[in-house]
Formats: sequence, structure tokens, C-alpha cells
Amino acid sequence: MIFLPQYDLEIRTCPKVLSTSLKAMAYLLENGEEFKPFVVAGKERSVHWCYQTKPFDRQRSSRASIRVAFVRDPVRRFTSFYKNRVLHKRSSDVHQFERLANKQMIVTPTPDYLIRNLDEYRKLVPTIDHHAARQVEFLGRDLSYYDYVFAANSVPAFEAFMSELAGHQVRLPHQQVSGPKQGSMSWLTRRTVRRYYGEDFEVYGEALSSGVWARK
Repeated sequence: MIFLPQYDLEIRTCPKVLSTSLKAMAYLLENGEEFKPFVVAGKERSVHWCYQTKPFDRQRSSRASIRVAFVRDPVRRFTSFYKNRVLHKRSSDVHQFERLANKQMIVTPTPDYLIRNLDEYRKLVPTIDHHAARQVEFLGRDLSYYDYVFAANSVPAFEAFMSELAGHQVRLPHQQVSGPKQGSMSWLTRRTVRRYYGEDFEVYGEALSSGVWARK
């Protein structure tokens, strides 16, 4: 979660939904300079260390007057997660995937195999559990908690909102790439993904379809 007291603003973040970009923006607004990784106790700390993303029920509300969040089409989000965290494994995550071999599970599954066995993969691989969790697990199950919910393809609207709030131009930096290209998923796999993330569509479908949802 990001809390910017100078704007009385709370931004709830979710993995694979512009979270790195949102945190980089927040750091710049708070400190007047771009974030640069630093070392604490021999470990490199990223911007995620400064603004941690935790399940909704494990982070208390900041009680800010304005509360916002971003949501992303679950199929696009799953595709991004698959490319970024499964195909293009990070060196720091490789040891997590080694557990799969010990359980005689495929280390680099296809999208179809992964979504059909996602709960099992989430139990064994922490990075999969974190990045493939349903958005409601991080953003909550009550749309009315927020004043504004932006779809991931509505960045310009969010930048205009932040610029008005801050009193100067604010841009959301592009921080993440999805990794190597991969062929599109079959319609059957897409259907399975939509079913798995059905609650995301149910709770945040209005924001996904409209681009920007505002509490009346």
C-alpha cells in the first residue's frame, strides 16, 4: 500500500497491476528524486521494500480521505505474470522453482497447464503465489471502499487526477516489461483463466469496462 499524507491519499497496489510504476511515482513525489536501489544489511532493497504490497486484510486502512486503486483485465494480467515470472525466471526466484522438480511437477509449464494447476503451483512457489493471486486478495472485495478505481489502460486519466491533486504535472513511469514474447493463449485457456479469476470480474468488472470508476 502507498500512503501519501501530503495529499491525504491512499493507493492500494496489486502485483502485475502497475505496482512498480505506482511506487516509483510515489517515491518521486515524496522525495523529489527518482528511486535508486540501495543496500541494507547486505541485501539490495527495491522500491517494493519502501511500499509493500500485502493482502488487503493484512494492511490497515490509512484512513486517508481519498482512496484509489488500479485493476487489470485478469486475462492480460495472467499473460503478463506468465511471461515475466514463469518464462523469464528471475535469478532470485530460480531456487523456488526447484521445489517443483522435487514434486515431479513441470518447472516451466504451458499457460494451459499452469492455470489448470495454479492452486498447487501457488502452494509450492511463493513468487507464483504472490503474483498470480486474485486481485481481490490485495484490493479487497468491496468496490465502495475506494473513491476511484482506474483500469490499467486508463493511465492518462490517473495522471490527470494526480496532476490536479499535486498541483503540478505528474507522470506514471513505465517500470516493468513482461519478458520474452510468447504465442497467444488458446480460447480454452482464456476461458479457464476467466473462471479462475471470476471474482475479480465480479467485483471490479464495472471499473474494467468503464476505464474509471468513481464512487458517487
